[in-house]
Amino acid sequence: MKIKRIILAGSFLLAIAGASFFFGNSGEANTLAILPDQAQTTVNKMLDSIDHFKTIKTKIKTEGVNEQSNVTEIEINTARKFTASARTTYTDGKVINEYQNDQFLVEDPVKKEFTQHKISKENSEKWKDKPKKRVEFNEQGDIQFHPRKNPIFVGTATSNNLIFPQDLALGVMMRAEKVDYLGTEKLLNRNVSVLSIIPMDIQQSSLGNLIKIWVDDQTGIVVKYHSYKNNTLFQSNEMLSLEIDSEISVKSSPDLSAYKNISNQ
Repeated sequence: MKIKRIILAGSFLLAIAGASFFFGNSGEANTLAILPDQAQTTVNKMLDSIDHFKTIKTKIKTEGVNEQSNVTEIEINTARKFTASARTTYTDGKVINEYQNDQFLVEDPVKKEFTQHKISKENSEKWKDKPKKRVEFNEQGDIQFHPRKNPIFVGTATSNNLIFPQDLALGVMMRAEKVDYLGTEKLLNRNVSVLSIIPMDIQQSSLGNLIKIWVDDQTGIVVKYHSYKNNTLFQSNEMLSLEIDSEISVKSSPDLSAYKNISNQ
């Protein structure tokens, strides 16, 4: 549990979290995709999803060929001081509770263990800054992407990247072989835009050769994500519920006196 992203690995954007796979390649990878106007509008909304809500409460189901299925319940409050909490339940019964206030804390109620980490002021505040340029080329001609910093330190990588899909927009869609706008649908009583994505060749082994996403028109949040390999569903991430700007009470850190602190192990 010392390194959270390893513990909660297996989500559809885990490769993106590594960043270097997408952001440092040369040659063919340096070609920016030309997106349909409607798709570009959706991408722009995805890049700044953080600006389009003050609170969010959602439940996300994740299923994949190479991972254990889980459901993450997450609450986020960006008003005043940033706070968030999440609870991830796996099919084997394991539950991980997480809390973010001044510190980032992970609680494993099955093992009766927890880890805690201070959140630096830089990390907790940097997400507010918008990059002046989203995409630019360095002197070697390599693409340099500048997404906004992810403010979330709780939940799985899936829940992070559905709610704040900057890396999906820049690392995958802006480098895709092809992006098509498929129209609009209604999901969870919200208007969503539907897009299909064929990732560039070097990404297909990890992401699949076809991705389909449903993006909330108001916020840019990805409500549903499907990836396919050879016409077979490879990864599914879907919000089972979604509340925007409703009254929430983000849970504070619990009493862990009966738990063992393994932060330094």
